[in-house]
Amino acid sequence: MPVFRISKYDPSLRDAGGAYTREEWTSHGDIGKVFDGAELTLAEYLVVEARYLELLDKFLGWGRVKKLKVCGMEVNDRASLQRCRGDAKQGLSEGVWLEKAEILEVARLALREVLWCRLEGQEFYVHFGYDFYMYIGGVALMGDPPAVTGLFVEMIRESPHGNDGS
Repeated sequence: MPVFRISKYDPSLRDAGGAYTREEWTSHGDIGKVFDGAELTLAEYLVVEARYLELLDKFLGWGRVKKLKVCGMEVNDRASLQRCRGDAKQGLSEGVWLEKAEILEVARLALREVLWCRLEGQEFYVHFGYDFYMYIGGVALMGDPPAVTGLFVEMIRESPHGNDGS
């Protein structure tokens, strides 16, 4: 099954061991901190977050995905989850099947580290890793993957959470 690692990190800036060599922000919690002489603002964060959601939307279309199931859900910030608006928080729990708009809202919550989960279908999955990584795999994902300016899509051997069939 093809597996893709999506990130805002330029692969040409990795060392021989694959570690990223530039200091950059890695989470929603970094808003207000300074990186490479500039403060990360909410507006800048939201631009990058929107790119991830746009790319996920394109992958869902590429894989012809209609619904995904919430698996392995862990809530990190219950107060933020309660404040969130949108259909996804209504009845969000382990085993619930989500449609496209709900998938994108749960992805937003995962990017903001409000919660973590895998979103899985029979032949497609998405989950988020530490440091603002998104992993997508699916049987129907053949050919050139979709792209969004400012993000890097890398084919990898397996995702860190083993949803790749291995």
